Amino acid sequence: MKIFVFGNVAAGKTFFVKKIVNSFPELEVLCIDDFRRRMGDGSREMEIKAKKAFLDSILPWKNQIIEAMGLGDTGDALFEKAKSFSERIIVVVLCTDLALCKIRISERVWDVPYPAPPTRAVALAETSDVLLKNPATFLRWKPFADIAMLEHGDSGESFLSMLQKLFNSASKMNQDGLVNRMKRLVFPKCEGVRAALLIGSCANGKMTGKSDVDWSLWVREDTFSKDEMIRLIHENIPGIYKVLWVRLRNKIAVFFKNAPKMEIVINKKIDDIDLLFLGSEIHDGKESVVFAVPDDRERLQAHLNDIIQQKALLGPDKRKSQIVRDLSDKFLFEFENASSMHRRSDSYKFYFNYNIALQVAIQLQHIARKGLEHYYLPKQFARNLSNDAVREFRDLNGSLYLPDANGKKKKLIEYFLDAQQRLRIMTKREISEMRSFLETIYRRDYLFNFRDVAEFNPAIKPRKIFRSSCIARYQYDIEFSEIIKQKGITTIVDLRDFRECTDRPYDSNILKNLSIRRLHIPMRIEKDYDSPVVCRHESPRVMEYQGFAYANKDTFYKFLTEVDPMSDTVLVHCHIGQDRTGVFVALLAMLMGENRNHIEDDYLESGMDADLSCIRAFMDTIEHMGGAEEYIRSCGISAERISRWRLALVNMESA
Repeated sequence: MKIFVFGNVAAGKTFFVKKIVNSFPELEVLCIDDFRRRMGDGSREMEIKAKKAFLDSILPWKNQIIEAMGLGDTGDALFEKAKSFSERIIVVVLCTDLALCKIRISERVWDVPYPAPPTRAVALAETSDVLLKNPATFLRWKPFADIAMLEHGDSGESFLSMLQKLFNSASKMNQDGLVNRMKRLVFPKCEGVRAALLIGSCANGKMTGKSDVDWSLWVREDTFSKDEMIRLIHENIPGIYKVLWVRLRNKIAVFFKNAPKMEIVINKKIDDIDLLFLGSEIHDGKESVVFAVPDDRERLQAHLNDIIQQKALLGPDKRKSQIVRDLSDKFLFEFENASSMHRRSDSYKFYFNYNIALQVAIQLQHIARKGLEHYYLPKQFARNLSNDAVREFRDLNGSLYLPDANGKKKKLIEYFLDAQQRLRIMTKREISEMRSFLETIYRRDYLFNFRDVAEFNPAIKPRKIFRSSCIARYQYDIEFSEIIKQKGITTIVDLRDFRECTDRPYDSNILKNLSIRRLHIPMRIEKDYDSPVVCRHESPRVMEYQGFAYANKDTFYKFLTEVDPMSDTVLVHCHIGQDRTGVFVALLAMLMGENRNHIEDDYLESGMDADLSCIRAFMDTIEHMGGAEEYIRSCGISAERISRWRLALVNMESA
């Protein structure tokens, strides 16, 4: 936006400008006398340089207030500059009484270097007064500017009141000029453009000075060129900072240095415009269609009238109900996706899907509080919330740290269900069914990296061996005891070292109350070992996996002798549940003759940084040592004990 303040010598321009800027501090002040003070020395040469610097500082798409007399060659230069802009232009002419100007001139301290002497100021004021008070002087500005002639006697408050009205009418300041240039200079010249529709707030009457300009184009696929469109935009739209072709969204994005951006969505079929058009809540298609070639205008208008009518026939209540039901189903789907990624230890996919589910929950909360307007991407959602509601809202932020996932999911469930209660669209039974589904998913994936080993190893009997990350972090939660009881777990095999157990210990009273026995058999991580059969690997981590076999025979012995495979249901865990737990489970699966592909799939399910070369190195080491049974024998386990384990673990249904 540009406000040009013109007036006679000593008309009060600077006072007026200060009043404006006090109320509208976003305006940058450009006063020609300031440039004279900085650069001028009274010579004609420096006067020319000061004027040039002044004019060069007036930039497109920038909120500026420009103070000058507005006449002569400077007035001509300002006119030509303003005419080239696409933004809102306001011209304020101060028609101060000449007698008052003369009094002020006589009292002024002249500190502005100017080629003419101060003694000529009165004569200049007399000549300028006639021109400034003649409305015809500024007729050339009328095609692109709002003009206000302010008579002498208006108080500063009346000035501000007037300007507030101008500001209100100028909320479309930048956008109007941009729309007009696109309409006149870009769309008609770009081959293949069948029609250009304004969408969003620029089309539904709710635009502000900060609104982006959004277009939906209907084009001919065979003749339209996005490169030609971009070229025309560069040639005809001033103030551009950057233009992007966003191929994945099929749109052109235009960024300006000092203005909202412009987005142009390219549609090859007429039906493709429906979603954005209807989502913009536009009630009259004629207002939206800015450009259309004659052969397509009638067809386009009929299409828009048809989809507007179909929307109206659905009715606001039915439409709201349908949107809420669709969003509710989407939330259930995305929540399950997020929770599944949590269970699989994929932190980024959990974060990604969680945020999609959060967006849907926020959409539902927005509809419950404010209706369908802007529901697709709610604006300033937190602005009208109470302090407690804002804190609750902020606590819903997604996390890449998986130990936080349960807390996030639980809060998100309640946030979603709170929206359902506010909406009063779903029946109590439907809300109860949604709660049941979400809580079932929550409990299913509650224990991080938890699963039945039989899930990926069909040779092993279900509900005999479970694997997980350390579950001590959950032991004080009600869900912990529920899952332990539901799965029938009787023994926890803890593979962590003593330091890890000290950092996060089990509460013996809780385990006792649940009739759980904890067997602590720390696995050693060994990189330095002598191997007559296995080549030492260049990867330290792969060497760790090879070392698991050489350094932990006593660990496997203790497990296989102290656990009763017939009566015990075992949960094995280390810290994360990937490396030490992974080789432990792999050895049991190999003993049961499991397919190596199944063992690898189970290992990869732990996600994170699971590396197949690691688990393969362990299995290769076991094979080099004679296979799983021979290796277990070398640990000191008898043939009878091995047979007992096989009998207890065998899955007869897959045998």
